[in-house]
Amino acid sequence: MRGRKLRAALLWGFFLAGIAVCAAVPVLAAAAPSPGIMITAVSRNDSVLAGGISTGKWTPDGLAVVEPMAWLSPSGQWTDLPCNYRWVTDADLGLCKAFAQSYLAAPHAYTMVSAAGFGGTLLTPPMELGNCDSFGATAAYTGVVVEDGAVAASDPRQFLLPPALVPEANAGYGMLFHAFAAVVPVPAARMQGVRFFHLTLDGQALVVAQRSFEDFANAGLSDASTVRLIFAIGEMQGRHFHLLFWKRNETEENEQVLGTVRLRSGVQFLLTSVNTPEAQFFRAYTVRNGQLQMVFQGGGYSC
Repeated sequence: MRGRKLRAALLWGFFLAGIAVCAAVPVLAAAAPSPGIMITAVSRNDSVLAGGISTGKWTPDGLAVVEPMAWLSPSGQWTDLPCNYRWVTDADLGLCKAFAQSYLAAPHAYTMVSAAGFGGTLLTPPMELGNCDSFGATAAYTGVVVEDGAVAASDPRQFLLPPALVPEANAGYGMLFHAFAAVVPVPAARMQGVRFFHLTLDGQALVVAQRSFEDFANAGLSDASTVRLIFAIGEMQGRHFHLLFWKRNETEENEQVLGTVRLRSGVQFLLTSVNTPEAQFFRAYTVRNGQLQMVFQGGGYSC
């Protein structure tokens, strides 16, 4: 009798130890280091996060097209996703498919961290790789009003409310347009519809100029060969425009603002989405040591 009790006690102990070991496995897996905070692009216009250059349909209030764009560290370092517009080898494709299975295939909850929509909740459904290994989905957001584009993050604790992009009012548009037209390589007559936004990055007052295909189409023009897709960043110095960045490809890169974000470390970024006839990807701009820099280009996909 005593021997049977002893054997039963030993078996019970081994059983409990096995449960403890099995229970520890997922905990260790969940604790694996992450490349950073997942940053996700949000747009009410479904053409902004799609390959090709076209006008798009607008989603109803409470719904938006979303696409994970990159990982961002709390200190401001960007890491590209395994699925991106630059992959060229079978090994790259293997990493992309693994990312799709481990991350995209699960639903995720994000929080809006851009000036537009700040604090809103975004719930994304599972995603699958589509044509040309593209991915994205229509997701529901709550708690805020989103009129155009926004940016969401998996860890909102690392972000503060950033300065908003402020559209140029009618009163100052004419002077700004003429100052801008005087320093860029596009005739003023071919820049109708360009929009200007005022932005502060790292305490520096900047102006963002944007003319997307959407702006061109709304102007009623029909000959695509006349399109000049403009994206530039500069600053006003008195009545003169000082050009800091000019997107050189005016016919095949349709670059549009998604929003601005500010980390608790103080770093701020302006984030954009770029469409080309066969690809879509993202860019991030910031000011470092008083100099405007493009610090990230990646994500997206290409056919």
